[in-house]
Amino acid sequence: MKNVRLISLGIGLLIGGILGGVAVWSMTKNFVDRAVTAAEERFDSLLEEEKEKLQDKVDDANKLKERLEVTLKENESKVDSLNTTIQNRNKQFADVKKDYDKTIDNISIMSHNQLSDFFAKRYGE
Repeated sequence: MKNVRLISLGIGLLIGGILGGVAVWSMTKNFVDRAVTAAEERFDSLLEEEKEKLQDKVDDANKLKERLEVTLKENESKVDSLNTTIQNRNKQFADVKKDYDKTIDNISIMSHNQLSDFFAKRYGE
């Protein structure tokens, strides 16, 4: 009988150990699954927050880029306008110089009245 009791006790302990192990494993697995799910949700949440922050920075950079492109076009237009003005003025200076050189070359054949007019215009008399 002692042997039967010992065997029964051993089988009971073995079954109890197995059932206890299954219970602990079941509770632990459920806890681990919940912890993994919570960690994944928190990670996804943090990832979305960072994504939104970066998207805001990208949007700000794009707005700045657009403003800079507009400013660049405005400045290019101003430079083109100034270049045209410079070219026109250079042509006007060349024409004035050409006319002045022609007048200076003709001084030797000018009459007294023409010379008086020339020097009066030139020196304001």
